Amino acid sequence: MKQLVEPKIVTKEKMVVVGMECQTSNKEMEETNVMDQLWMNFMGAHEQILHKTNPKVTYGFCYDYNEQKGGFRYLAAFEVDQVNLPNDQFISKEIPSQKYLVFTHKGPASTIGKAFNDIFNSYLPSTSYEVLNTPSFELYDERFLGPESPESVIDIYIPIK
Repeated sequence: MKQLVEPKIVTKEKMVVVGMECQTSNKEMEETNVMDQLWMNFMGAHEQILHKTNPKVTYGFCYDYNEQKGGFRYLAAFEVDQVNLPNDQFISKEIPSQKYLVFTHKGPASTIGKAFNDIFNSYLPSTSYEVLNTPSFELYDERFLGPESPESVIDIYIPIK
């Protein structure tokens, strides 16, 4: 886990987000650019999202994980204080108040999958944390310098009991 820093524990209050969603799998992500396409579509249309609580912070949520198929839903989104869906390409989702392990990842966006693998296959099995089946997410703020930058920083939030 060279690119991860020891996690901190935080509690996030409930939030409501608006964004664009796709259904994908770990296998599909290795073989296609489905996530890149989602982010390109989202960033090209995000100005249509009204009532952003912080326009400098975007999120990538993973949820509805299907262990048998390795599939999950992914939502690129902004937090909002009022839901107003611009069109049918956008959805809203309520994220409950939750306690999280927060890992800080440094590196290009293409290495985030390895960070998740390190978290779930190396770090978590060596701890007593119980991961919950609620959305995990990536937080992109002013420390994210672009998808190719080796200096980009992304926080990874893993829900725990």
